[in-house]
Amino acid sequence: MSNNTKIAESELSSSHSMIDRKTCVYVWTIHSYHMDENYASSTFAGACDDFKWWLELFRSENDEIIVSLSPDRNKNSDKCSPLSGNLKITLSNNDGTWYRSSEASFQFELNKTDPFFELDICDGKELKNGLGCSNRIFVWCHVEYGYMKKPASLFELTSLSRDFERIRTAEDLSDVTISVNGKNYPVHKVILAARSSVFNAMFRNDMQENQKNHIMITDMEQEAFEEMLHYIYTGEMRRLDEWAFELLPAADKYDLEELKKGCEGILITKLSAENVGKILVLADMHNAEELKASALRFIKVNYSNCGDFENTEIWKILTESRPSLMKDMLAVVFEK
Repeated sequence: MSNNTKIAESELSSSHSMIDRKTCVYVWTIHSYHMDENYASSTFAGACDDFKWWLELFRSENDEIIVSLSPDRNKNSDKCSPLSGNLKITLSNNDGTWYRSSEASFQFELNKTDPFFELDICDGKELKNGLGCSNRIFVWCHVEYGYMKKPASLFELTSLSRDFERIRTAEDLSDVTISVNGKNYPVHKVILAARSSVFNAMFRNDMQENQKNHIMITDMEQEAFEEMLHYIYTGEMRRLDEWAFELLPAADKYDLEELKKGCEGILITKLSAENVGKILVLADMHNAEELKASALRFIKVNYSNCGDFENTEIWKILTESRPSLMKDMLAVVFEK
């Protein structure tokens, strides 16, 4: 099965982004099909969704009947990427006495090139025999997909957020200090407690950190912590493209769910053959379900036909550090 998945460098800004999941079903009728012509559908979308797609149907030089799925660039230019999901295509004749189906997972990005995903459905001879005297084809498309979008309301800080950021940087009325690898950050209990259930419990209970008004953090870089602190005070997510890998565990640890989702979204855009194993382990350790599903889908798309899979870096990482993931990964990669 051919797979022209195109994956390019992400062009996302570090603005806040959230993952959205959709399902779309579309039936395309080609009333008068001829073997040597290419066909393009109208654009279509799922219910209550403005994200649009379009299909192409054509015969390859090897006599394969192929259906290609593409996002409509004009409608989707404001969406972040990549898109990832599952596609099922069924071709049937006029009276339903013949049909052929194919399905696969896909992942690609919206960028300066034209992204598309192809499925081989059958060969030309098989289609010709299936159509019989009729030249009408029904193309049934079922696509489940996810993408990231940027809420316009979060492109700028509100006046309230700016005020809280000034309080943080001016250190006014601070009542607790957080030390990160030797650097002290005076902060405010009430703000941290309001934003994080973990900090809330820490300050309400008779813990050593609460008694001494001093918290030690040793598992974060100072810059990553500063970005987390900025988010806690303002709600703005900055530099996620740089710090998402470090911030996701921290967001999970301190119960900052929105920040965690933002990190998931950015890491999905950074999936590659070199890092997918590490990202899959990270997602599994910190219950990042969207990221885990996307990493498994990436592995399936890129390695489902790999005869030397056991020698890949992914296999080595999972064997050494997360053997419990093996079952999940193998079930996805080699599912029929």
